[in-house]
Amino acid sequence: MLRLSGSVVVLLLFLEVIVVDAFRWILTDTIPGNEILTFSERYMFGNRKGPILLPNGAAYITISGKVSTFMTKAENHTVDLVYTIFNAADGHYHDSLSGMCSKTSGEGVTAPGKNPWASNVLAMRNPTQYYGPVKLQDEVLGLNDTFYRWDAVMESRYTVKEEGWHNVAFQVCSYTGAMPVAKMDGLVTFRNPYGFLPAELFGFLPFEAGRCIAFLLVGFIFVVLFLLHRESAIPLHYAILAVFGVAVCESALWFLAYEHINRTGSPYCCPFPPLVVAALVVQVFRQTFSRTLLLIVALGYGVVRPKMMPQEWTAVFLVSILYFVAAAISQVSEIVLVNDIHSNAPSGVVVYQIPELIMDVIFLSWIYLALTSTIRILTEFKQSHKLSMYRWLTGTIYVFVFFFSIVTVVAMLNKLGYAQWPWKWAWVQQILWEVLNFCVITCVCAICRPADNSQLLAYASQLPTEDPDDDDDGHFGIEADTGMYADDDRVDGIEMHSRYKQHGEYELPEENDYGLDEDV
Repeated sequence: MLRLSGSVVVLLLFLEVIVVDAFRWILTDTIPGNEILTFSERYMFGNRKGPILLPNGAAYITISGKVSTFMTKAENHTVDLVYTIFNAADGHYHDSLSGMCSKTSGEGVTAPGKNPWASNVLAMRNPTQYYGPVKLQDEVLGLNDTFYRWDAVMESRYTVKEEGWHNVAFQVCSYTGAMPVAKMDGLVTFRNPYGFLPAELFGFLPFEAGRCIAFLLVGFIFVVLFLLHRESAIPLHYAILAVFGVAVCESALWFLAYEHINRTGSPYCCPFPPLVVAALVVQVFRQTFSRTLLLIVALGYGVVRPKMMPQEWTAVFLVSILYFVAAAISQVSEIVLVNDIHSNAPSGVVVYQIPELIMDVIFLSWIYLALTSTIRILTEFKQSHKLSMYRWLTGTIYVFVFFFSIVTVVAMLNKLGYAQWPWKWAWVQQILWEVLNFCVITCVCAICRPADNSQLLAYASQLPTEDPDDDDDGHFGIEADTGMYADDDRVDGIEMHSRYKQHGEYELPEENDYGLDEDV
């Protein structure tokens, strides 16, 4: 049995500044003797001064619960519980208030010049009340003996008058030099004018709703085109439909997750709420699926050639799996480390995001090489119609890479502390990726949209003609082996060549054939 001598039990713990990204924080902590334990909501909007597009109600911080101190003697008249709520100025987010335990007039936390970086300070002092002797066995505290318990009750509400970084600090004050063991049980609630969602994340509510609607609208247009030209649909169109379905589910899940957190105050982490887990899994899957789709289009599948070689499918599958794992690690670490108790957590996220960045570079490099190869082949075989499509796709990729590079540099500089992003617009930094992804998916859908000639474009090659008369006339017919297409079935004035079976089905080229006839 562990025996503790002296008037009090001494517990040596380090000072913690716990950065809270949610909202209704359950207190189950140990308060170090004569040390300060601080919880932070980071940034909050002022009372009835919330952002536009969201409800504008009361903003407040509430504290409720009790603190129990454990002594080896039945005397505790010199121990008080002191807790304060305040707005911390820039550069002092993790600073501790001085004078919390002072009883001398003009020396407390609110004394002029005492803590000039802290404003709107609410300080509460609660004496402890004797409860009685208790047998305490606590492996976490390292206690196993009979102690005298003294309790203090906490019950306060603080109105957030100004926007900014807000902290709640606790300290057990012993005026005899003793440091009692104190255990806290209660609840700290941070509420913004629109709900419990942190001020840095408020923009995700309207954004995810808008993103879901945008995907639904573009997806609806694509579905209409798909149904109108269903007979000529190719596997690529089914893949695009799947991407839209996953994207709609992902944005809807994120909206429901943020709405649930905003309404109930459930912590973002940890453990993860079920809605957050579902949204994370679907998001990573959508990111992987959309990149894979863009890659196989760049390789020519569905437009230049109807099939890919087994080696290509294997390589695409392996790269996609590696990206899925890297993206999952990045997304989980983003939430876990930002909600960690260490103040340098945001910069620590960068280490876990490097694998995803590397996989993005691999994807983009492969897509670039594939597009270059496909365009070279189309140029060599004078496939002007398909070449025009791939040039549009290449231009889209170039624009994406340009903005992707800018967003990546800005995000890294912010997380490493070299560039500060305004806290009211912190959410914009994260949605930029989603905006870029939406634009690329939409462009791919426009370029590869269903049409009456989709199968013909995928399984046939354009016949270049050098006849001057044809050039002057500016019109080309459709030439096919079976003569199934007449002049009235022209494909945008392009002469096409294809191979068919007897019953009108397409005869697919060999695996190494891009649908381009060598004898043209």
